[in-house]
Amino acid sequence: MRDQPVNSVAVALTRAASSTRAVPESAICGAPAYMSPEHSALPHIVKFSGGRSSAAMVLSLARCGTLDPGRGDLVLFANTTAEHPATYDFAGQVCDELESQHAIPCLWYEFCTVEESTRSGWSRRPSYRLVRRQRATSVDNPTTPGYSYDGCAFEELASIKRMLPNRSLRFCTQNLKVLPGIKLISEWLGGGLGPTAAGHHHGRPLTSADETASRYNGSRWEAREVAEIATFVHSRPWMRPAQDWADFTVVSRRCSSRARPSADLAGLTGPPVQYVTLLGLRSDEAERVNRAHFEAMLADGANGGRCRHESHPVGEIIATPLADAGADIDRVDDFWRCQSYDLAIDRALGNCVYCFMKGEPALRRLASAEQDNPNAASAGPAGIHWWADIEARYAGPSDAPDVQQFKFLTLRSPSYAEIAAGTAVAGRRDGVSLPCACSD
Repeated sequence: MRDQPVNSVAVALTRAASSTRAVPESAICGAPAYMSPEHSALPHIVKFSGGRSSAAMVLSLARCGTLDPGRGDLVLFANTTAEHPATYDFAGQVCDELESQHAIPCLWYEFCTVEESTRSGWSRRPSYRLVRRQRATSVDNPTTPGYSYDGCAFEELASIKRMLPNRSLRFCTQNLKVLPGIKLISEWLGGGLGPTAAGHHHGRPLTSADETASRYNGSRWEAREVAEIATFVHSRPWMRPAQDWADFTVVSRRCSSRARPSADLAGLTGPPVQYVTLLGLRSDEAERVNRAHFEAMLADGANGGRCRHESHPVGEIIATPLADAGADIDRVDDFWRCQSYDLAIDRALGNCVYCFMKGEPALRRLASAEQDNPNAASAGPAGIHWWADIEARYAGPSDAPDVQQFKFLTLRSPSYAEIAAGTAVAGRRDGVSLPCACSD
Protein backbone atom coordinates (compact mmCIF):
# COMPACT_ATOMS: atom_id res chain seq x y z
CA MET A 1 0.00 0.00 0.00
CA ARG A 2 1.09 3.56 -0.58
CA ASP A 3 1.38 6.08 2.19
CA GLN A 4 -1.90 6.69 3.96
CA PRO A 5 -3.39 10.10 3.15
CA VAL A 6 -2.06 12.83 5.39
CA ASN A 7 -4.34 15.48 6.83
CA SER A 8 -5.36 18.40 4.63
CA VAL A 9 -3.35 20.90 6.67
CA ALA A 10 -0.11 19.01 6.04
CA VAL A 11 -0.89 18.77 2.31
CA ALA A 12 -1.65 22.48 2.17
CA LEU A 13 1.63 23.32 3.94
CA THR A 14 3.57 21.09 1.55
CA ARG A 15 1.98 22.68 -1.50
CA ALA A 16 2.57 26.16 -0.13
CA ALA A 17 6.22 25.39 0.56
CA SER A 18 6.65 24.04 -2.96
CA SER A 19 5.06 27.08 -4.59
CA THR A 20 6.93 29.68 -2.53
CA ARG A 21 10.41 28.14 -2.67
CA ALA A 22 12.87 30.47 -4.37
CA VAL A 23 13.27 29.70 -8.06
CA PRO A 24 16.22 31.22 -9.93
CA GLU A 25 15.60 33.41 -12.96
CA SER A 26 17.04 30.71 -15.19
CA ALA A 27 14.27 28.31 -14.11
CA ILE A 28 10.60 28.11 -15.03
CA CYS A 29 9.44 25.96 -12.12
CA GLY A 30 10.56 24.59 -8.78
CA ALA A 31 9.72 21.57 -6.67
CA PRO A 32 6.34 20.00 -7.47
CA ALA A 33 3.34 20.20 -5.16
CA TYR A 34 3.88 16.91 -3.36
CA MET A 35 0.73 15.21 -2.14
CA SER A 36 2.60 14.11 0.99
CA PRO A 37 5.71 15.65 2.62
CA GLU A 38 7.41 12.23 2.61
CA HIS A 39 7.36 12.13 -1.17
CA SER A 40 10.13 14.73 -1.40
CA ALA A 41 12.58 12.14 -0.01
CA LEU A 42 11.76 9.49 -2.66
CA PRO A 43 13.85 8.97 -5.84
CA HIS A 44 12.67 11.29 -8.62
CA ILE A 45 12.44 9.92 -12.19
CA VAL A 46 12.06 12.54 -14.92
CA LYS A 47 10.32 11.49 -18.15
CA PHE A 48 12.11 13.67 -20.71
CA SER A 49 10.25 13.47 -24.04
CA GLY A 50 12.81 15.47 -26.01
CA GLY A 51 10.39 18.40 -26.42
CA ARG A 52 10.64 21.97 -25.21
CA SER A 53 8.26 21.66 -22.26
CA SER A 54 9.85 18.65 -20.59
CA ALA A 55 13.32 20.07 -21.31
CA ALA A 56 12.40 23.38 -19.66
CA MET A 57 11.07 21.45 -16.68
CA VAL A 58 14.09 19.20 -16.14
CA LEU A 59 16.62 22.02 -16.57
CA SER A 60 14.66 24.17 -14.14
CA LEU A 61 14.47 21.39 -11.56
CA ALA A 62 18.23 20.86 -11.85
CA ARG A 63 19.06 24.57 -11.64
CA CYS A 64 16.94 25.16 -8.55
CA GLY A 65 18.32 22.09 -6.79
CA THR A 66 15.13 20.01 -6.75
CA LEU A 67 16.88 17.05 -8.39
CA ASP A 68 19.38 15.20 -6.22
CA PRO A 69 21.61 12.41 -7.62
CA GLY A 70 22.30 11.19 -4.09
CA ARG A 71 18.60 10.36 -3.72
CA GLY A 72 18.68 8.14 -6.79
CA ASP A 73 17.19 10.72 -9.17
CA LEU A 74 17.36 9.93 -12.89
CA VAL A 75 16.40 11.50 -16.23
CA LEU A 76 15.11 9.15 -18.94
CA PHE A 77 14.79 9.71 -22.68
CA ALA A 78 12.92 6.99 -24.59
CA ASN A 79 14.08 6.80 -28.19
CA THR A 80 11.32 5.55 -30.47
CA THR A 81 13.98 5.58 -33.24
CA ALA A 82 11.46 7.60 -35.29
CA GLU A 83 12.25 11.03 -33.86
CA HIS A 84 13.07 14.12 -35.91
CA PRO A 85 16.89 14.36 -36.32
CA ALA A 86 16.94 17.69 -34.46
CA THR A 87 15.37 16.01 -31.43
CA TYR A 88 18.48 13.92 -30.86
CA ASP A 89 20.74 16.98 -31.03
CA PHE A 90 18.52 18.90 -28.63
CA ALA A 91 18.11 16.01 -26.16
CA GLY A 92 21.87 15.52 -26.21
CA GLN A 93 22.48 19.17 -25.33
CA VAL A 94 19.99 19.03 -22.46
CA CYS A 95 21.52 15.84 -21.04
CA ASP A 96 25.05 17.20 -21.41
CA GLU A 97 24.11 20.22 -19.25
CA LEU A 98 22.34 18.05 -16.68
CA GLU A 99 25.34 15.75 -16.27
CA SER A 100 28.23 18.19 -16.59
CA GLN A 101 26.78 21.10 -14.60
CA HIS A 102 24.36 19.44 -12.18
CA ALA A 103 25.62 15.84 -11.84
CA ILE A 104 22.17 14.45 -12.75
CA PRO A 105 22.42 11.08 -14.53
CA CYS A 106 20.65 10.77 -17.90
CA LEU A 107 19.94 7.50 -19.65
CA TRP A 108 18.66 6.89 -23.18
CA TYR A 109 16.89 3.62 -23.96
CA GLU A 110 15.11 1.87 -26.83
CA PHE A 111 12.47 -0.81 -27.16
CA CYS A 112 13.75 -4.15 -28.40
CA THR A 113 12.72 -7.80 -28.29
CA VAL A 114 14.59 -10.83 -26.99
CA GLU A 115 13.98 -14.58 -27.17
CA GLU A 116 12.72 -16.23 -24.00
CA SER A 117 11.54 -19.72 -23.15
CA THR A 118 7.79 -20.18 -22.62
CA ARG A 119 5.48 -23.17 -22.13
CA SER A 120 4.87 -23.28 -25.87
CA GLY A 121 8.55 -22.99 -26.78
CA TRP A 122 10.87 -20.11 -27.53
CA SER A 123 9.17 -16.78 -28.26
CA ARG A 124 10.01 -13.13 -28.77
CA ARG A 125 9.28 -10.92 -25.77
CA PRO A 126 9.50 -7.12 -25.32
CA SER A 127 12.54 -5.70 -23.55
CA TYR A 128 14.77 -2.62 -23.76
CA ARG A 129 18.40 -1.68 -24.22
CA LEU A 130 20.44 1.29 -23.06
CA VAL A 131 22.04 3.32 -25.85
CA ARG A 132 24.81 5.91 -25.92
CA ARG A 133 24.15 9.49 -26.99
CA GLN A 134 25.99 8.94 -30.27
CA ARG A 135 24.53 7.64 -33.51
CA ALA A 136 24.59 3.91 -33.99
CA THR A 137 27.07 2.48 -36.48
CA SER A 138 27.53 -0.97 -37.98
CA VAL A 139 30.60 -1.58 -35.81
CA ASP A 140 29.02 -0.73 -32.45
CA ASN A 141 29.64 -3.08 -29.54
CA PRO A 142 26.28 -4.81 -28.78
CA THR A 143 26.86 -4.07 -25.10
CA THR A 144 27.24 -0.33 -25.66
CA PRO A 145 25.34 0.56 -28.86
CA GLY A 146 24.68 4.06 -30.10
CA TYR A 147 21.12 5.32 -30.59
CA SER A 148 19.14 4.20 -33.64
CA TYR A 149 17.51 6.80 -35.87
CA ASP A 150 16.12 4.74 -38.75
CA GLY A 151 12.80 3.70 -37.18
CA CYS A 152 13.97 0.14 -36.41
CA ALA A 153 12.34 -0.03 -32.95
CA PHE A 154 9.05 1.28 -34.36
CA GLU A 155 9.13 -1.34 -37.11
CA GLU A 156 10.14 -4.07 -34.65
CA LEU A 157 7.03 -3.26 -32.61
CA ALA A 158 4.79 -3.40 -35.69
CA SER A 159 6.40 -6.69 -36.71
CA ILE A 160 5.89 -8.43 -33.37
CA LYS A 161 2.36 -7.03 -32.97
CA ARG A 162 1.46 -7.90 -36.58
CA MET A 163 -0.31 -4.55 -36.88
CA LEU A 164 0.24 -0.80 -36.89
CA PRO A 165 -0.52 1.55 -34.03
CA ASN A 166 -3.42 3.73 -35.10
CA ARG A 167 -5.86 6.37 -33.92
CA SER A 168 -8.15 3.74 -32.42
CA LEU A 169 -5.39 1.65 -30.79
CA ARG A 170 -2.42 3.91 -30.08
CA PHE A 171 -0.06 1.40 -28.51
CA CYS A 172 3.21 2.96 -29.72
CA THR A 173 3.78 5.19 -26.68
CA GLN A 174 2.81 2.40 -24.29
CA ASN A 175 5.19 -0.13 -25.82
CA LEU A 176 8.06 2.05 -27.02
CA LYS A 177 8.26 4.33 -24.00
CA VAL A 178 6.17 3.54 -20.92
CA LEU A 179 6.54 -0.22 -20.41
CA PRO A 180 10.28 -0.42 -21.24
CA GLY A 181 10.77 2.60 -18.96
CA ILE A 182 9.13 0.77 -16.06
CA LYS A 183 11.55 -2.14 -16.51
CA LEU A 184 14.49 0.26 -16.58
CA ILE A 185 13.31 2.09 -13.44
CA SER A 186 12.90 -1.22 -11.63
CA GLU A 187 16.50 -2.16 -12.40
CA TRP A 188 17.81 1.32 -11.57
CA LEU A 189 16.11 1.37 -8.19
CA GLY A 190 17.16 -2.24 -7.59
CA GLY A 191 20.66 -1.06 -6.75
CA GLY A 192 22.63 -3.22 -9.19
CA LEU A 193 25.42 -2.25 -11.56
CA GLY A 194 23.04 -2.09 -14.51
CA PRO A 195 20.46 -4.04 -16.52
CA THR A 196 21.03 -7.77 -16.38
CA ALA A 197 21.21 -9.87 -19.53
CA ALA A 198 17.93 -10.54 -21.31
CA GLY A 199 17.31 -13.39 -23.72
CA HIS A 200 19.58 -16.44 -24.05
CA HIS A 201 23.20 -17.30 -24.83
CA HIS A 202 22.79 -20.09 -27.38
CA GLY A 203 24.68 -18.06 -29.95
CA ARG A 204 21.97 -18.28 -32.58
CA PRO A 205 18.26 -17.43 -32.90
CA LEU A 206 15.84 -20.11 -31.73
CA THR A 207 12.71 -18.61 -33.30
CA SER A 208 11.76 -17.85 -36.88
CA ALA A 209 9.07 -16.11 -38.89
CA ASP A 210 7.88 -19.45 -40.30
CA GLU A 211 7.51 -20.86 -36.79
CA THR A 212 5.47 -17.82 -35.77
CA ALA A 213 3.23 -18.35 -38.79
CA SER A 214 2.75 -22.04 -37.94
CA ARG A 215 1.40 -21.10 -34.51
CA TYR A 216 -1.11 -18.58 -35.85
CA ASN A 217 -4.74 -19.70 -35.59
CA GLY A 218 -6.55 -16.50 -36.56
CA SER A 219 -8.90 -16.00 -39.49
CA ARG A 220 -7.71 -12.75 -41.06
CA TRP A 221 -4.27 -13.79 -42.19
CA GLU A 222 -2.74 -16.37 -44.49
CA ALA A 223 0.32 -18.13 -43.07
CA ARG A 224 2.44 -16.55 -45.78
CA GLU A 225 1.32 -13.06 -44.72
CA VAL A 226 2.05 -13.77 -41.05
CA ALA A 227 5.55 -14.99 -41.89
CA GLU A 228 6.21 -11.96 -44.08
CA ILE A 229 5.20 -9.48 -41.37
CA ALA A 230 7.11 -11.38 -38.67
CA THR A 231 10.31 -11.42 -40.71
CA PHE A 232 11.69 -8.14 -39.40
CA VAL A 233 11.37 -8.89 -35.69
CA HIS A 234 13.11 -12.23 -36.18
CA SER A 235 15.97 -10.49 -37.97
CA ARG A 236 16.74 -8.44 -34.86
CA PRO A 237 19.19 -9.46 -32.09
CA TRP A 238 17.79 -12.32 -29.98
CA MET A 239 19.38 -11.20 -26.72
CA ARG A 240 20.64 -8.14 -24.87
CA PRO A 241 23.93 -8.47 -22.99
CA ALA A 242 24.18 -7.24 -19.42
CA GLN A 243 24.87 -3.50 -19.44
CA ASP A 244 26.47 -1.12 -16.92
CA TRP A 245 25.02 2.25 -15.99
CA ALA A 246 28.57 3.63 -16.03
CA ASP A 247 28.86 3.06 -19.78
CA PHE A 248 25.89 5.32 -20.55
CA THR A 249 26.12 8.18 -18.09
CA VAL A 250 29.16 10.08 -16.80
CA VAL A 251 27.52 10.38 -13.41
CA SER A 252 28.62 7.55 -11.13
CA ARG A 253 26.05 5.59 -9.17
CA ARG A 254 26.98 3.68 -6.04
CA CYS A 255 25.85 0.12 -6.66
CA SER A 256 26.86 -2.94 -4.74
CA SER A 257 26.44 -5.77 -7.27
CA ARG A 258 24.04 -7.44 -9.66
CA ALA A 259 22.69 -9.58 -6.81
CA ARG A 260 19.56 -7.44 -6.57
CA PRO A 261 18.67 -6.87 -10.23
CA SER A 262 15.32 -5.16 -9.79
CA ALA A 263 13.09 -3.34 -7.34
CA ASP A 264 9.54 -4.47 -6.59
CA LEU A 265 7.46 -1.62 -8.00
CA ALA A 266 4.22 -3.65 -8.13
CA GLY A 267 4.12 -4.84 -4.54
CA LEU A 268 4.46 -8.52 -5.44
CA THR A 269 6.38 -9.46 -2.31
CA GLY A 270 5.44 -6.67 0.09
CA PRO A 271 5.09 -2.88 0.14
CA PRO A 272 6.04 -1.53 -3.30
CA VAL A 273 9.21 0.49 -3.80
CA GLN A 274 8.03 4.06 -4.27
CA TYR A 275 9.35 6.80 -6.51
CA VAL A 276 8.13 10.12 -7.95
CA THR A 277 7.64 10.42 -11.71
CA LEU A 278 7.95 13.98 -13.03
CA LEU A 279 6.03 14.74 -16.23
CA GLY A 280 6.52 17.86 -18.33
CA LEU A 281 2.81 18.68 -18.60
CA ARG A 282 1.91 22.38 -18.60
CA SER A 283 -0.90 24.32 -16.91
CA ASP A 284 -2.69 24.69 -20.27
CA GLU A 285 -2.84 20.89 -20.59
CA ALA A 286 -5.26 20.36 -17.72
CA GLU A 287 -6.92 17.35 -19.34
CA ARG A 288 -3.63 15.50 -19.69
CA VAL A 289 -2.58 16.45 -16.15
CA ASN A 290 -5.85 15.18 -14.72
CA ARG A 291 -5.68 11.96 -16.73
CA ALA A 292 -2.13 11.21 -15.54
CA HIS A 293 -3.12 11.70 -11.90
CA PHE A 294 -6.33 9.69 -12.37
CA GLU A 295 -4.55 6.71 -13.94
CA ALA A 296 -2.00 6.72 -11.11
CA MET A 297 -4.88 6.84 -8.63
CA LEU A 298 -6.33 3.64 -10.17
CA ALA A 299 -3.15 1.81 -9.22
CA ASP A 300 -2.95 3.40 -5.77
CA GLY A 301 -3.48 0.75 -3.12
CA ALA A 302 -3.39 -2.15 -5.57
CA ASN A 303 -0.66 -4.74 -5.24
CA GLY A 304 0.65 -7.78 -7.07
CA GLY A 305 -1.86 -9.16 -9.55
CA ARG A 306 -4.44 -6.57 -8.55
CA CYS A 307 -2.61 -3.64 -10.14
CA ARG A 308 -5.31 -1.86 -12.09
CA HIS A 309 -3.26 0.11 -14.60
CA GLU A 310 -0.18 -1.40 -16.22
CA SER A 311 1.21 2.02 -17.20
CA HIS A 312 1.48 3.04 -13.55
CA PRO A 313 3.16 0.68 -11.05
CA VAL A 314 1.73 0.75 -7.55
CA GLY A 315 4.87 2.46 -6.26
CA GLU A 316 4.72 5.33 -8.76
CA ILE A 317 3.67 8.81 -7.64
CA ILE A 318 2.90 11.35 -10.37
CA ALA A 319 4.01 14.99 -10.16
CA THR A 320 3.66 17.82 -12.69
CA PRO A 321 5.93 20.73 -11.70
CA LEU A 322 5.12 22.91 -14.73
CA ALA A 323 1.38 22.71 -14.13
CA ASP A 324 1.90 23.31 -10.39
CA ALA A 325 3.87 26.47 -11.20
CA GLY A 326 1.21 27.73 -13.62
CA ALA A 327 3.63 27.50 -16.55
CA ASP A 328 1.85 27.47 -19.92
CA ILE A 329 3.15 27.27 -23.47
CA ASP A 330 3.93 31.01 -23.57
CA ARG A 331 6.14 30.74 -20.49
CA VAL A 332 7.91 27.78 -22.02
CA ASP A 333 8.60 29.82 -25.15
CA ASP A 334 9.86 32.69 -23.01
CA PHE A 335 12.19 30.27 -21.22
CA TRP A 336 13.80 29.12 -24.45
CA ARG A 337 14.24 32.64 -25.78
CA CYS A 338 16.63 33.16 -22.87
CA GLN A 339 18.72 30.02 -23.50
CA SER A 340 21.82 29.59 -25.63
CA TYR A 341 20.19 26.78 -27.66
CA ASP A 342 16.72 25.57 -28.60
CA LEU A 343 14.93 22.71 -30.31
CA ALA A 344 15.35 23.34 -34.04
CA ILE A 345 11.91 22.05 -34.99
CA ASP A 346 8.82 24.02 -35.88
CA ARG A 347 6.00 23.28 -33.44
CA ALA A 348 3.82 22.04 -36.31
CA LEU A 349 6.32 19.27 -37.01
CA GLY A 350 6.97 18.02 -33.51
CA ASN A 351 9.39 15.22 -32.60
CA CYS A 352 7.24 12.63 -34.40
CA VAL A 353 6.63 14.49 -37.65
CA TYR A 354 3.96 12.31 -39.27
CA CYS A 355 2.22 11.08 -36.14
CA PHE A 356 -1.24 9.82 -37.14
CA MET A 357 -2.78 11.63 -34.17
CA LYS A 358 -2.35 14.89 -36.07
CA GLY A 359 -5.15 13.93 -38.45
CA GLU A 360 -5.38 13.82 -42.22
CA PRO A 361 -5.57 17.60 -42.94
CA ALA A 362 -2.42 18.30 -40.90
CA LEU A 363 -0.62 15.36 -42.52
CA ARG A 364 -1.54 16.63 -45.98
CA ARG A 365 -0.14 20.07 -45.15
CA LEU A 366 3.09 18.57 -43.83
CA ALA A 367 3.48 16.34 -46.90
CA SER A 368 2.88 19.28 -49.21
CA ALA A 369 5.41 21.42 -47.35
CA GLU A 370 7.95 18.61 -47.51
CA GLN A 371 7.49 18.31 -51.26
CA ASP A 372 7.83 22.08 -51.75
CA ASN A 373 10.97 22.35 -49.60
CA PRO A 374 13.92 20.46 -51.10
CA ASN A 375 15.98 21.24 -48.00
CA ALA A 376 13.51 19.54 -45.65
CA ALA A 377 14.89 16.67 -43.55
CA SER A 378 12.72 14.14 -45.36
CA ALA A 379 14.95 11.06 -45.15
CA GLY A 380 13.88 8.24 -42.85
CA PRO A 381 11.13 8.79 -40.25
CA ALA A 382 11.27 12.57 -40.78
CA GLY A 383 9.72 12.05 -44.23
CA ILE A 384 6.29 10.76 -45.17
CA HIS A 385 7.61 8.14 -47.58
CA TRP A 386 9.14 6.16 -44.69
CA TRP A 387 5.73 6.13 -42.99
CA ALA A 388 3.99 5.18 -46.24
CA ASP A 389 6.37 2.24 -46.69
CA ILE A 390 5.84 1.00 -43.11
CA GLU A 391 2.07 1.31 -43.56
CA ALA A 392 2.11 -0.60 -46.85
CA ARG A 393 4.00 -3.51 -45.26
CA TYR A 394 2.23 -3.74 -41.91
CA ALA A 395 -1.37 -2.63 -42.52
CA GLY A 396 -3.47 -5.53 -41.27
CA PRO A 397 -6.61 -6.93 -42.92
CA SER A 398 -10.01 -6.46 -41.27
CA ASP A 399 -13.14 -8.59 -41.22
CA ALA A 400 -15.00 -5.95 -43.25
CA PRO A 401 -16.72 -7.34 -46.36
CA ASP A 402 -14.93 -4.83 -48.59
CA VAL A 403 -11.51 -6.02 -47.32
CA GLN A 404 -10.48 -2.76 -45.73
CA GLN A 405 -7.16 -2.54 -43.92
CA PHE A 406 -6.17 -1.27 -40.47
CA LYS A 407 -3.90 1.64 -41.35
CA PHE A 408 -2.39 4.52 -39.36
CA LEU A 409 -5.57 6.54 -39.58
CA THR A 410 -9.01 4.91 -39.42
CA LEU A 411 -10.29 1.82 -41.20
CA ARG A 412 -11.61 3.56 -44.30
CA SER A 413 -9.21 6.50 -44.26
CA PRO A 414 -6.67 7.22 -46.99
CA SER A 415 -3.24 5.66 -46.80
CA TYR A 416 -0.06 7.64 -46.22
CA ALA A 417 0.90 6.86 -49.82
CA GLU A 418 -2.28 8.58 -51.00
CA ILE A 419 -1.56 11.55 -48.73
CA ALA A 420 2.00 11.77 -50.03
CA ALA A 421 0.73 11.68 -53.62
CA GLY A 422 -1.86 14.36 -52.91
CA THR A 423 -4.78 12.11 -53.81
CA ALA A 424 -6.36 12.02 -50.33
CA VAL A 425 -9.85 13.53 -50.19
CA ALA A 426 -10.14 16.49 -47.81
CA GLY A 427 -12.90 17.00 -45.29
CA ARG A 428 -13.18 13.51 -43.83
CA ARG A 429 -14.88 13.13 -40.46
CA ASP A 430 -11.86 11.40 -38.92
CA GLY A 431 -9.40 14.08 -40.00
CA VAL A 432 -9.40 16.06 -36.76
CA SER A 433 -6.35 16.19 -34.54
CA LEU A 434 -6.51 14.06 -31.39
CA PRO A 435 -4.64 14.69 -28.11
CA CYS A 436 -1.24 13.06 -27.98
CA ALA A 437 0.19 11.61 -24.76
CA CYS A 438 3.74 10.81 -25.89
CA SER A 439 5.29 12.53 -22.86
CA ASP A 440 3.18 10.60 -20.33
